[in-house]
Amino acid sequence: MSYSFFKKSLILAVISLFLSGCYEDYLIISSDFKSGLITSDSSQIFFFHHLRAGQPPKGISRFPDGGVHKRIYENLSLYSFDIPTKSLVKIYDFGDIPFGSKLEYISLQNERIAFSVSPLMGWDWVKKQKTDSVFYNIFDKYGGFYEYNLNTKNTERIFTDGFYPTLSPDYKRILYLKRDSLNLSIWCFLKEDQHEELLINLNIDLPVISTLWRDNNSFYYSFDKKIFLFDLTSQTSLECDTKVCFIPNKLSIQEIKKLTKECTFKDWGFDLSEYFPKTKKEFINDIVVLNGNLNYRKAILEKFGNDLNNEEIGKIIKDMDSYQKKLEGYKQTEYGIYSKETKDLLKEYLD
Repeated sequence: MSYSFFKKSLILAVISLFLSGCYEDYLIISSDFKSGLITSDSSQIFFFHHLRAGQPPKGISRFPDGGVHKRIYENLSLYSFDIPTKSLVKIYDFGDIPFGSKLEYISLQNERIAFSVSPLMGWDWVKKQKTDSVFYNIFDKYGGFYEYNLNTKNTERIFTDGFYPTLSPDYKRILYLKRDSLNLSIWCFLKEDQHEELLINLNIDLPVISTLWRDNNSFYYSFDKKIFLFDLTSQTSLECDTKVCFIPNKLSIQEIKKLTKECTFKDWGFDLSEYFPKTKKEFINDIVVLNGNLNYRKAILEKFGNDLNNEEIGKIIKDMDSYQKKLEGYKQTEYGIYSKETKDLLKEYLD
């Protein structure tokens, strides 16, 4: 065995040992809402929820770009939430999403919704990257779009490389977009004969444009700050002065958060003890020293908060005050600011 080979092996062993302990022993949990719609009677909402949990890097492993978190959990799903009963239902589970930049879309048409998830760069680009193991068969798993019947609770998947689907009022057609390299186009899928037809080749480099059915035979679309009306019978487009609200039943992310604020991380599919097992004592210490972010500490309290009596909660708050006093300078001030929200969470569990 040569000296150079031995030296390389030793270096690799040291690097491997170093990397094995380069993550913090706590989590950063992110909870993101997208694309909210509400029914005409204001009884039900639909939205995407993307939940991620990961261990942040520590020490030198953070440099030069802040480092990559060790993924513990990730899930993107489409949900419905019934407002009168406060019932949360998962309509479709997309699982863990391998592409970071994505387009989520929902459209509502009477008693049905159409939805899709696609990479920002477009399916055409992704399908050309099949040599990359990360994107291998990615279209087969995530591609196309979906139709969900609010009455029957059935979901139908339509395999096409399109995205941004919109159902016609009679449910017989679906408008959608396609992007080939730098070109965006509008297509129509006829459900009866499972046929797709190119309607408009826009020859523009945009991520998306807005579309809205006017009736079963015509629709509005918008780009370059102009609104056009396309007639399916004559296959012609005309610019129009009509003011169009392309998402008439849109619901803000703030409203979605407000309506679903009582949903726990377990309701969203993430059980802290299952994916990140630690002792109760260790979790409580994470609260005291403010490890992780507020969502992480919220998940801890959702798991153990109801088992804590008033005396135990008071002791945790007292330990937090003592910990703050041991800090100095800006660290003490910073702790005082960021600990307030956590203390408020703790007080919610007081009898």
